[in-house]
Amino acid sequence: MSAVPSIGRLRTKAETAKFLGCSERTVERLVAAGALTCVKAPGLRGAVRFRDEDIADYLDRRSTGAAPSAAPVAKPARNPRKYGPGPQRAVRAA
Repeated sequence: MSAVPSIGRLRTKAETAKFLGCSERTVERLVAAGALTCVKAPGLRGAVRFRDEDIADYLDRRSTGAAPSAAPVAKPARNPRKYGPGPQRAVRAA
């Protein structure tokens, strides 16, 4: 019989924000920057959960000043339909 590994307690975004003493938006920014790892909750639209071990790792890295182990996530491209085409470069005739 194979044992399923325990992943520990999972916290919601609100619980994680309260535990860290910050806003939920700050937790989202930490995830986007790769500083805090999350687990996607199956069956819930866009819901994520945070393991206590990952929160402890983040706090350890923050207190020691170490860089996050995950690579930062690239910013999404601007939506031209919403924001317009953006600044245009002038083309010089040769």
